[in-house]
Amino acid sequence: MISKILKKEIKMINIKKKKFLEEELSAREKSFNFSKFHILPIPLEKTVSYGKGTSKAPEIIINASNQLERNENSPCDFGIHTHNAIDCSLNFKSIFQNIENLVFDILKKNKIPVSIGGEHSLTFGVIKGFKKKYENSNEDFGIIQFDAHADLRKAYNKSTNSHATVMYKIHKENIPIFQFGVRAQSDEEIKLRNKLNIGYKTIDDYRKNPNIKLPKNFPKNIYIT
Repeated sequence: MISKILKKEIKMINIKKKKFLEEELSAREKSFNFSKFHILPIPLEKTVSYGKGTSKAPEIIINASNQLERNENSPCDFGIHTHNAIDCSLNFKSIFQNIENLVFDILKKNKIPVSIGGEHSLTFGVIKGFKKKYENSNEDFGIIQFDAHADLRKAYNKSTNSHATVMYKIHKENIPIFQFGVRAQSDEEIKLRNKLNIGYKTIDDYRKNPNIKLPKNFPKNIYIT
């Protein structure tokens, strides 16, 4: 009897969910129009250079989210809508364009896009959507990057669209960047970071002084990657 119950429970846990926090949200809180937060599953896996599996991450994260419980005063109160996954079987140009268009559409409606990848290169498409939103505005935005790697290479494994080049590409779009926690970078990236005047703080910096502040001229609108 116990074994049958356990098997049933395991089967229920393994059921794949299509919506982030699906079991905790009402129909209204999951709707496109009501929701403030918009989840974008982007299962991109084209330039991974070590472990594989980034294409499976959005589905796994969404499935795992349904094991969380809702608390008072949570983002759930503002609504969380999950979009269909971006088609990442296309070429990079098409993928980036589709991401840009969707992000821009979400921002136009005064909502907050939350992309779930997928390898880091997808962030270029997201940022292009933000840039499109702010280019005709009196405001600007900057990027805070929490990462073990700088991702500032001009090319990696003969690809300029690599996960290791994404922050260099974003900098070329004239968007301010501040890096936290980078522990591995090439000599080329270190020289480039200094040349481009990209701000950064290491883990050692944080241990010495956890009260870290962004530069005074850093934009107030921030995208976190």
